[in-house]
Amino acid sequence: MDGSGRFKNRIEEEVPFRKIDSVLSSKLGRSPSSRNIVSKILKYDEKILTDGGKRVRIAIPFLMAEGLELNLRESELIEALIPIEIYHGASLIMDDVIDQDEMRRGMDTPHQKLQEYGFSQKQAESITILDAAEIQSMSVTASHQMEFLSAEQRIAISRIVQNSISDISRSQILDISAENTLDKGFKENLQSNDKPLEFEEFYIELIEGKTVSLFEAGVEILEVISGENLCHLSKYMSELGKAFQIRDDILDVIGGEEEINIDQRPESDKIGKDRYSDLKEGSMTLPIFYGLEMAREKPLEKLDEGQKIDSLRDKLKISFKTRKQFLEAILEDDDPKDLDLCVAAKILEDCGAIEKAQNKAEKHADKAAKHLKKSDLTGKHIEILEKAAHYVATRTR
Repeated sequence: MDGSGRFKNRIEEEVPFRKIDSVLSSKLGRSPSSRNIVSKILKYDEKILTDGGKRVRIAIPFLMAEGLELNLRESELIEALIPIEIYHGASLIMDDVIDQDEMRRGMDTPHQKLQEYGFSQKQAESITILDAAEIQSMSVTASHQMEFLSAEQRIAISRIVQNSISDISRSQILDISAENTLDKGFKENLQSNDKPLEFEEFYIELIEGKTVSLFEAGVEILEVISGENLCHLSKYMSELGKAFQIRDDILDVIGGEEEINIDQRPESDKIGKDRYSDLKEGSMTLPIFYGLEMAREKPLEKLDEGQKIDSLRDKLKISFKTRKQFLEAILEDDDPKDLDLCVAAKILEDCGAIEKAQNKAEKHADKAAKHLKKSDLTGKHIEILEKAAHYVATRTR
Protein backbone atom coordinates (compact mmCIF):
# COMPACT_ATOMS: atom_id res chain seq x y z
CA MET A 1 0.00 0.00 0.00
CA ASP A 2 1.42 3.44 -0.93
CA GLY A 3 1.63 6.48 1.35
CA SER A 4 -1.66 7.89 0.07
CA GLY A 5 -3.44 4.62 0.82
CA ARG A 6 -2.06 4.50 4.36
CA PHE A 7 -3.06 8.10 4.96
CA LYS A 8 -6.63 7.46 3.74
CA ASN A 9 -6.89 4.54 6.15
CA ARG A 10 -5.62 6.75 8.99
CA ILE A 11 -8.20 9.43 8.20
CA GLU A 12 -10.96 6.82 8.14
CA GLU A 13 -9.90 5.75 11.63
CA GLU A 14 -10.14 9.31 12.95
CA VAL A 15 -13.19 10.70 11.11
CA PRO A 16 -16.65 9.04 11.43
CA PHE A 17 -17.51 9.12 7.72
CA ARG A 18 -20.48 6.77 8.13
CA LYS A 19 -22.02 9.09 10.69
CA ILE A 20 -21.35 12.07 8.44
CA ASP A 21 -23.07 10.29 5.54
CA SER A 22 -25.97 9.35 7.82
CA VAL A 23 -26.46 12.96 8.99
CA LEU A 24 -26.12 14.24 5.42
CA SER A 25 -28.74 11.75 4.23
CA SER A 26 -31.15 12.73 7.01
CA LYS A 27 -30.75 16.45 6.28
CA LEU A 28 -31.41 15.84 2.59
CA GLY A 29 -34.50 13.75 3.32
CA ARG A 30 -37.42 15.47 1.63
CA SER A 31 -41.09 14.68 1.76
CA PRO A 32 -41.97 12.34 -1.12
CA SER A 33 -43.97 13.63 -4.06
CA SER A 34 -47.22 12.06 -5.21
CA ARG A 35 -45.77 12.18 -8.73
CA ASN A 36 -43.45 9.26 -9.45
CA ILE A 37 -41.05 11.15 -11.70
CA VAL A 38 -40.46 13.90 -9.11
CA SER A 39 -39.71 11.33 -6.40
CA LYS A 40 -37.33 9.53 -8.77
CA ILE A 41 -35.47 12.78 -9.50
CA LEU A 42 -35.19 13.73 -5.81
CA LYS A 43 -33.85 10.31 -4.87
CA TYR A 44 -31.23 10.26 -7.62
CA ASP A 45 -29.87 13.72 -6.79
CA GLU A 46 -29.67 12.73 -3.11
CA LYS A 47 -27.84 9.54 -4.11
CA ILE A 48 -25.20 11.59 -5.95
CA LEU A 49 -24.64 13.66 -2.80
CA THR A 50 -24.55 10.82 -0.28
CA ASP A 51 -22.70 8.09 -2.24
CA GLY A 52 -18.96 8.69 -2.34
CA GLY A 53 -17.06 11.95 -2.27
CA LYS A 54 -13.92 12.79 -0.30
CA ARG A 55 -15.72 14.90 2.37
CA VAL A 56 -12.45 16.81 2.81
CA ARG A 57 -14.29 20.11 3.49
CA ILE A 58 -15.91 18.61 6.57
CA ALA A 59 -13.32 15.99 7.60
CA ILE A 60 -10.49 18.51 8.09
CA PRO A 61 -12.52 20.92 10.31
CA PHE A 62 -13.78 17.88 12.24
CA LEU A 63 -10.17 16.91 13.05
CA MET A 64 -9.38 20.52 13.97
CA ALA A 65 -12.35 20.65 16.35
CA GLU A 66 -11.15 17.50 18.09
CA GLY A 67 -7.73 19.04 18.55
CA LEU A 68 -9.29 22.22 19.93
CA GLU A 69 -11.38 20.12 22.34
CA LEU A 70 -14.61 21.99 21.65
CA ASN A 71 -17.42 21.32 24.09
CA LEU A 72 -19.62 19.50 21.58
CA ARG A 73 -20.71 15.91 21.17
CA GLU A 74 -19.60 14.18 17.96
CA SER A 75 -23.12 14.26 16.50
CA GLU A 76 -23.44 18.00 17.25
CA LEU A 77 -20.10 18.80 15.62
CA ILE A 78 -21.11 16.92 12.46
CA GLU A 79 -24.45 18.73 12.36
CA ALA A 80 -22.72 22.10 12.77
CA LEU A 81 -20.45 21.40 9.79
CA ILE A 82 -22.94 19.58 7.54
CA PRO A 83 -24.25 22.74 5.74
CA ILE A 84 -20.87 22.90 3.98
CA GLU A 85 -21.31 19.43 2.52
CA ILE A 86 -24.93 20.09 1.53
CA TYR A 87 -24.00 23.18 -0.44
CA HIS A 88 -20.91 21.53 -1.94
CA GLY A 89 -23.14 18.76 -3.30
CA ALA A 90 -25.60 21.26 -4.79
CA SER A 91 -22.73 23.14 -6.44
CA LEU A 92 -21.39 19.94 -8.02
CA ILE A 93 -24.79 19.20 -9.56
CA MET A 94 -24.90 22.71 -11.05
CA ASP A 95 -21.27 22.49 -12.22
CA ASP A 96 -22.00 19.30 -14.13
CA VAL A 97 -24.84 20.98 -16.02
CA ILE A 98 -22.67 24.01 -16.84
CA ASP A 99 -19.76 21.83 -17.98
CA GLN A 100 -22.00 19.26 -19.72
CA ASP A 101 -20.26 16.48 -17.81
CA GLU A 102 -21.71 12.99 -17.94
CA MET A 103 -20.11 11.35 -14.89
CA ARG A 104 -19.84 12.26 -11.20
CA ARG A 105 -18.53 10.00 -8.44
CA GLY A 106 -18.60 7.06 -10.82
CA MET A 107 -22.28 7.58 -11.67
CA ASP A 108 -24.23 9.31 -14.43
CA THR A 109 -24.71 12.98 -13.64
CA PRO A 110 -28.36 13.87 -12.81
CA HIS A 111 -29.04 15.73 -16.06
CA GLN A 112 -27.57 12.80 -17.99
CA LYS A 113 -29.72 10.31 -16.05
CA LEU A 114 -32.86 12.33 -16.78
CA GLN A 115 -32.19 12.07 -20.50
CA GLU A 116 -32.10 8.30 -20.06
CA TYR A 117 -35.57 8.63 -18.48
CA GLY A 118 -36.76 10.20 -21.75
CA PHE A 119 -36.43 13.92 -21.05
CA SER A 120 -34.97 16.24 -23.68
CA GLN A 121 -31.61 17.86 -22.93
CA LYS A 122 -33.27 21.20 -22.15
CA GLN A 123 -35.82 19.58 -19.84
CA ALA A 124 -33.16 17.53 -18.05
CA GLU A 125 -30.88 20.51 -17.45
CA SER A 126 -33.74 22.76 -16.29
CA ILE A 127 -35.07 20.15 -13.84
CA THR A 128 -31.59 19.46 -12.47
CA ILE A 129 -30.86 23.16 -11.86
CA LEU A 130 -34.21 23.60 -10.10
CA ASP A 131 -33.59 20.67 -7.78
CA ALA A 132 -30.03 21.83 -7.07
CA ALA A 133 -31.45 25.24 -6.10
CA GLU A 134 -33.71 23.54 -3.54
CA ILE A 135 -30.74 21.61 -2.10
CA GLN A 136 -28.75 24.86 -1.96
CA SER A 137 -31.50 26.51 0.09
CA MET A 138 -31.32 23.60 2.54
CA SER A 139 -27.66 24.39 3.24
CA VAL A 140 -28.65 27.88 4.42
CA THR A 141 -31.55 26.73 6.61
CA ALA A 142 -29.74 23.71 8.11
CA SER A 143 -28.34 25.87 10.92
CA HIS A 144 -31.87 26.72 12.08
CA GLN A 145 -32.19 23.18 13.45
CA MET A 146 -29.01 23.35 15.59
CA GLU A 147 -30.73 23.66 18.97
CA PHE A 148 -27.48 22.94 20.82
CA LEU A 149 -26.23 26.38 19.67
CA SER A 150 -27.44 29.83 20.62
CA ALA A 151 -29.67 31.83 18.28
CA GLU A 152 -26.74 34.18 17.53
CA GLN A 153 -24.49 31.26 16.63
CA ARG A 154 -27.10 29.74 14.32
CA ILE A 155 -27.56 33.06 12.51
CA ALA A 156 -23.78 33.44 12.18
CA ILE A 157 -23.42 29.96 10.62
CA SER A 158 -26.24 30.71 8.19
CA ARG A 159 -24.43 33.90 7.13
CA ILE A 160 -21.17 31.99 6.64
CA VAL A 161 -22.91 29.62 4.23
CA GLN A 162 -24.65 32.51 2.44
CA ASN A 163 -21.32 34.33 1.99
CA SER A 164 -19.74 31.18 0.57
CA ILE A 165 -22.62 30.80 -1.89
CA SER A 166 -22.11 34.39 -3.02
CA ASP A 167 -18.34 33.92 -3.40
CA ILE A 168 -18.76 30.68 -5.34
CA SER A 169 -21.49 32.05 -7.63
CA ARG A 170 -19.47 35.11 -8.59
CA SER A 171 -16.38 33.03 -9.16
CA GLN A 172 -18.33 30.65 -11.38
CA ILE A 173 -19.26 33.65 -13.54
CA LEU A 174 -15.56 34.40 -13.91
CA ASP A 175 -14.78 30.73 -14.50
CA ILE A 176 -17.28 30.48 -17.34
CA SER A 177 -15.99 33.77 -18.78
CA ALA A 178 -12.45 32.39 -18.64
CA GLU A 179 -13.45 29.73 -21.16
CA ASN A 180 -12.92 32.47 -23.74
CA THR A 181 -9.62 33.94 -22.57
CA LEU A 182 -8.04 33.45 -25.99
CA ASP A 183 -10.49 36.09 -27.24
CA LYS A 184 -9.20 39.67 -26.77
CA GLY A 185 -12.68 40.99 -25.99
CA PHE A 186 -13.10 38.58 -23.11
CA LYS A 187 -9.62 39.40 -21.84
CA GLU A 188 -10.72 43.03 -21.53
CA ASN A 189 -13.83 41.97 -19.60
CA LEU A 190 -11.66 40.06 -17.13
CA GLN A 191 -9.39 43.01 -16.44
CA SER A 192 -9.40 44.64 -13.00
CA ASN A 193 -9.28 48.45 -12.75
CA ASP A 194 -8.06 48.75 -16.34
CA LYS A 195 -4.91 46.76 -15.55
CA PRO A 196 -3.79 44.15 -18.12
CA LEU A 197 -4.96 40.64 -17.32
CA GLU A 198 -2.31 38.71 -15.35
CA PHE A 199 -3.55 35.15 -15.64
CA GLU A 200 -1.92 33.56 -12.58
CA GLU A 201 -3.21 36.38 -10.38
CA PHE A 202 -6.67 35.96 -11.92
CA TYR A 203 -6.56 32.17 -11.47
CA ILE A 204 -5.75 32.43 -7.75
CA GLU A 205 -8.56 34.97 -7.30
CA LEU A 206 -10.87 32.61 -9.13
CA ILE A 207 -10.10 29.55 -7.00
CA GLU A 208 -10.19 31.61 -3.81
CA GLY A 209 -13.85 32.19 -4.59
CA LYS A 210 -14.98 28.89 -6.04
CA THR A 211 -12.90 26.49 -3.89
CA VAL A 212 -11.13 28.17 -0.98
CA SER A 213 -14.29 29.92 0.25
CA LEU A 214 -15.97 26.64 1.21
CA PHE A 215 -12.73 25.26 2.69
CA GLU A 216 -12.45 28.31 4.95
CA ALA A 217 -16.12 28.12 5.92
CA GLY A 218 -15.44 25.11 8.13
CA VAL A 219 -12.93 27.06 10.23
CA GLU A 220 -15.28 30.04 10.37
CA ILE A 221 -17.96 27.76 11.84
CA LEU A 222 -15.44 26.52 14.42
CA GLU A 223 -14.70 30.16 15.31
CA VAL A 224 -18.41 30.78 15.89
CA ILE A 225 -18.66 27.74 18.17
CA SER A 226 -15.41 28.32 20.10
CA GLY A 227 -15.45 32.11 20.22
CA GLU A 228 -11.75 32.04 19.33
CA ASN A 229 -9.74 33.58 16.49
CA LEU A 230 -8.37 30.65 14.47
CA CYS A 231 -6.43 32.69 11.90
CA HIS A 232 -3.64 30.17 11.33
CA LEU A 233 -6.12 27.33 10.81
CA SER A 234 -8.02 29.57 8.39
CA LYS A 235 -4.80 30.25 6.45
CA TYR A 236 -4.07 26.52 6.48
CA MET A 237 -7.45 25.87 4.85
CA SER A 238 -6.87 28.66 2.34
CA GLU A 239 -3.60 27.13 1.16
CA LEU A 240 -5.11 23.63 1.30
CA GLY A 241 -7.98 24.75 -0.94
CA LYS A 242 -5.57 26.20 -3.50
CA ALA A 243 -3.50 23.00 -3.54
CA PHE A 244 -6.71 20.97 -3.88
CA GLN A 245 -7.99 22.94 -6.89
CA ILE A 246 -4.66 22.99 -8.74
CA ARG A 247 -4.39 19.21 -8.26
CA ASP A 248 -7.99 18.85 -9.44
CA ASP A 249 -7.12 20.73 -12.65
CA ILE A 250 -4.08 18.48 -13.12
CA LEU A 251 -6.20 15.33 -12.66
CA ASP A 252 -8.57 16.62 -15.32
CA VAL A 253 -5.66 16.23 -17.75
CA ILE A 254 -3.78 13.17 -16.49
CA GLY A 255 -6.76 11.22 -15.14
CA GLY A 256 -4.89 9.89 -12.11
CA GLU A 257 -2.29 8.20 -14.32
CA GLU A 258 1.44 8.82 -14.15
CA GLU A 259 1.73 8.79 -17.93
CA ILE A 260 -0.71 9.68 -20.70
CA ASN A 261 -1.10 7.13 -23.47
CA ILE A 262 -2.23 8.75 -26.71
CA ASP A 263 -3.05 5.34 -28.19
CA GLN A 264 -5.94 4.84 -25.73
CA ARG A 265 -9.28 6.56 -25.41
CA PRO A 266 -9.61 8.84 -22.38
CA GLU A 267 -11.13 6.98 -19.43
CA SER A 268 -12.91 8.58 -16.50
CA ASP A 269 -13.25 5.66 -14.09
CA LYS A 270 -9.94 6.37 -12.33
CA ILE A 271 -11.03 9.82 -11.14
CA GLY A 272 -14.79 9.21 -10.95
CA LYS A 273 -15.76 12.07 -13.25
CA ASP A 274 -15.35 13.27 -16.83
CA ARG A 275 -11.76 13.56 -18.00
CA TYR A 276 -10.49 16.38 -20.26
CA SER A 277 -13.51 18.49 -19.26
CA ASP A 278 -11.37 21.67 -19.10
CA LEU A 279 -9.83 21.06 -22.52
CA LYS A 280 -13.28 20.36 -23.99
CA GLU A 281 -14.74 23.53 -22.51
CA GLY A 282 -11.73 25.67 -23.35
CA SER A 283 -11.24 26.50 -19.66
CA MET A 284 -7.95 28.24 -18.97
CA THR A 285 -6.74 26.32 -15.92
CA LEU A 286 -3.21 26.63 -14.54
CA PRO A 287 -1.73 23.54 -16.31
CA ILE A 288 -3.32 24.64 -19.61
CA PHE A 289 -2.00 28.19 -19.19
CA TYR A 290 1.48 26.85 -18.45
CA GLY A 291 1.17 24.60 -21.49
CA LEU A 292 0.47 27.51 -23.81
CA GLU A 293 3.47 29.35 -22.37
CA MET A 294 5.92 26.44 -22.36
CA ALA A 295 4.90 24.86 -25.70
CA ARG A 296 5.07 28.19 -27.52
CA GLU A 297 7.91 27.42 -29.93
CA LYS A 298 8.16 23.65 -29.70
CA PRO A 299 7.55 21.88 -33.04
CA LEU A 300 4.70 19.39 -33.29
CA GLU A 301 6.94 16.54 -34.42
CA LYS A 302 7.59 14.23 -31.50
CA LEU A 303 5.79 13.84 -28.19
CA ASP A 304 8.12 11.38 -26.54
CA GLU A 305 10.77 8.81 -27.34
CA GLY A 306 9.48 6.43 -30.00
CA GLN A 307 6.07 8.13 -30.40
CA LYS A 308 5.98 10.41 -33.41
CA ILE A 309 3.03 12.67 -34.07
CA ASP A 310 3.58 12.08 -37.81
CA SER A 311 1.84 8.71 -37.49
CA LEU A 312 -1.34 10.53 -36.42
CA ARG A 313 -1.34 13.25 -39.07
CA ASP A 314 -3.98 11.61 -41.23
CA LYS A 315 -6.36 11.18 -38.30
CA LEU A 316 -5.82 14.64 -36.85
CA LYS A 317 -5.34 16.51 -40.12
CA ILE A 318 -2.69 18.58 -38.37
CA SER A 319 -1.56 21.76 -40.08
CA PHE A 320 0.10 23.45 -37.11
CA LYS A 321 3.75 24.41 -36.87
CA THR A 322 3.94 24.49 -33.08
CA ARG A 323 2.35 22.71 -30.14
CA LYS A 324 1.01 26.04 -28.89
CA GLN A 325 -0.99 26.47 -32.11
CA PHE A 326 -2.40 22.97 -31.69
CA LEU A 327 -3.43 23.63 -28.06
CA GLU A 328 -5.11 26.90 -29.05
CA ALA A 329 -7.05 25.10 -31.78
CA ILE A 330 -8.28 22.48 -29.30
CA LEU A 331 -9.36 25.14 -26.79
CA GLU A 332 -11.30 26.99 -29.50
CA ASP A 333 -12.88 23.83 -30.93
CA ASP A 334 -16.51 23.42 -29.81
CA ASP A 335 -16.38 19.65 -30.24
CA PRO A 336 -12.82 18.29 -30.09
CA LYS A 337 -12.37 14.59 -30.80
CA ASP A 338 -11.07 12.12 -28.21
CA LEU A 339 -7.77 11.64 -30.03
CA ASP A 340 -7.25 15.41 -30.25
CA LEU A 341 -7.76 15.66 -26.49
CA CYS A 342 -5.33 12.80 -25.82
CA VAL A 343 -2.64 14.50 -27.90
CA ALA A 344 -3.29 17.87 -26.21
CA ALA A 345 -2.95 16.22 -22.80
CA LYS A 346 0.29 14.56 -23.89
CA ILE A 347 1.64 17.93 -25.04
CA LEU A 348 0.86 19.44 -21.61
CA GLU A 349 2.71 16.59 -19.94
CA ASP A 350 5.67 16.56 -22.32
CA CYS A 351 6.38 20.31 -22.27
CA GLY A 352 6.56 20.39 -18.47
CA ALA A 353 3.26 22.18 -17.80
CA ILE A 354 1.90 19.38 -15.59
CA GLU A 355 5.11 19.27 -13.56
CA LYS A 356 5.14 23.05 -13.11
CA ALA A 357 1.50 23.10 -11.96
CA GLN A 358 2.21 20.18 -9.61
CA ASN A 359 5.11 22.09 -8.06
CA LYS A 360 2.73 25.01 -7.49
CA ALA A 361 0.21 22.74 -5.75
CA GLU A 362 2.91 21.32 -3.49
CA LYS A 363 4.16 24.81 -2.59
CA HIS A 364 0.65 25.70 -1.38
CA ALA A 365 0.60 22.44 0.61
CA ASP A 366 3.93 23.39 2.21
CA LYS A 367 2.54 26.83 3.12
CA ALA A 368 -0.49 25.14 4.68
CA ALA A 369 1.78 22.99 6.85
CA LYS A 370 3.72 26.07 8.04
CA HIS A 371 0.51 27.82 9.14
CA LEU A 372 -0.56 24.64 10.91
CA LYS A 373 2.55 24.67 13.09
CA LYS A 374 1.71 28.22 14.22
CA SER A 375 -1.75 27.15 15.37
CA ASP A 376 -2.87 25.94 18.80
CA LEU A 377 -3.14 22.33 17.67
CA THR A 378 -0.74 19.75 19.03
CA GLY A 379 0.09 16.04 18.93
CA LYS A 380 -1.54 13.69 16.48
CA HIS A 381 -3.79 16.38 15.00
CA ILE A 382 -0.78 18.35 13.74
CA GLU A 383 0.65 15.16 12.23
CA ILE A 384 -2.59 14.11 10.50
CA LEU A 385 -3.38 17.57 9.11
CA GLU A 386 0.18 18.02 7.86
CA LYS A 387 -0.14 14.75 5.97
CA ALA A 388 -3.57 15.88 4.74
CA ALA A 389 -1.94 18.86 3.03
CA HIS A 390 0.48 16.58 1.16
CA TYR A 391 -2.32 14.11 0.31
CA VAL A 392 -4.55 16.83 -1.16
CA ALA A 393 -1.69 18.03 -3.40
CA THR A 394 -0.75 14.55 -4.67
CA ARG A 395 -3.99 12.54 -4.64
CA THR A 396 -4.99 10.45 -7.67
CA ARG A 397 -8.76 10.93 -7.34
